[in-house]
Amino acid sequence: MSIIQFSISSNQKKLTISFDNNLQISLSFEYLRVFSPTSANPKQGNTPPEVFHKKNVQLTLIEPLGKYGHRLVFDDKHSAIFSDDI
Repeated sequence: MSIIQFSISSNQKKLTISFDNNLQISLSFEYLRVFSPTSANPKQGNTPPEVFHKKNVQLTLIEPLGKYGHRLVFDDKHSAIFSDDI
């Protein structure tokens, strides 16, 4: 399964991802922001910060990272890399 299109709806605050097998999923910006990967490393004593209350966050940019994945950038200056592996 490969991603063929991203559709950002700022009004509805959601991202729709279309795949080559006609599957589409929609995820809210809040969900993506709250559950985004973090760079904290628990083995080094770092714990990921808990993130709540991001109902008003906006997704501002999606950057492809070659065959690896995509970086999602939010308006609160947070960015996260999501793998294309499903």
